[in-house]
Amino acid sequence: MMLSDSTDSSLVKCLTPLASKCTVVFQSNGAPATFQRFPSAEELRLFLQKDVLIAEQGCVWVDMQGCTEEHNRMVLQLLFPHMEPCQMEGVLSPDTYDAVELQPVKGEYLIGGIACACGQRRCAPDMDDEENTTVCSFACNNNILLTMHAVPFLGLAEALHQVRMGAGCVSQESLPEFRELQAPDIATMRASAVLCVLVCFTCETYLPNPTGLISEVDCIDEMVMLVAPGRSDQPDLLRRISMLRRRMSAENARLYLKEKLLQELMGPTMRTTFVSHDPCVMQAYREVFAELSQVLERMEVARDSLNHVN
Repeated sequence: MMLSDSTDSSLVKCLTPLASKCTVVFQSNGAPATFQRFPSAEELRLFLQKDVLIAEQGCVWVDMQGCTEEHNRMVLQLLFPHMEPCQMEGVLSPDTYDAVELQPVKGEYLIGGIACACGQRRCAPDMDDEENTTVCSFACNNNILLTMHAVPFLGLAEALHQVRMGAGCVSQESLPEFRELQAPDIATMRASAVLCVLVCFTCETYLPNPTGLISEVDCIDEMVMLVAPGRSDQPDLLRRISMLRRRMSAENARLYLKEKLLQELMGPTMRTTFVSHDPCVMQAYREVFAELSQVLERMEVARDSLNHVN
């Protein structure tokens, strides 16, 4: 069972259906990486069988957007033939998000799901985060990363661009992508680093801007001084405080799940496996974790101020 405090997948969905699209970034051993798009899952399957699965020591990222569960299952079985049926169902129909699970048997692999923002997140009363969020489920081993989601999300295009344009070295203040081979113009792609790029970008784009909520807390603090005991505007003020507290609580819950996800990926078990064995991958996770912690600290200060006002 995946590690998560959330079990309601209906809370994370985008309601805009789009045509299916399959994207592949593939690199066989010693060759430059290639980038291809396929209009259907069947064409993707043929490509994987013909060009990818026969390659030795290659690496591939397959991203499936808007495909049916049947097509997702077909590709998942093709790329991970030894995956247990219960784990396969968890990837195809995740009931948790911001959770990962490492499977050490029959070929080590990682499965999980990430809550991703479909549009720019902001803390505002008219923002419905439930309809602005989608779940990207994934399966990953040392050479293969498969991601599946219903609609595009913030961070996906940036991750694809980062992987496509990545050179041999990890540049300063950037996410890890590839490691140099002996030839300076050829780089090798690692599935764990690609997953790290995706997780880091989606976490960064998922972070809210707490300035709006903090400003509302400050406004309520000023309003309290203007409300006299027994006046009819007291119920309105209490209603505002209650609504603001619920919004802050929901936002904090989402951020704590992201924090837990990063802690799992940085944990001792993951560091001994392909997931986070690379020091560059660990450094990238730590940097995003630090950003998340700063936002959480600001939200907690605002929450304490609101509790004091109440």
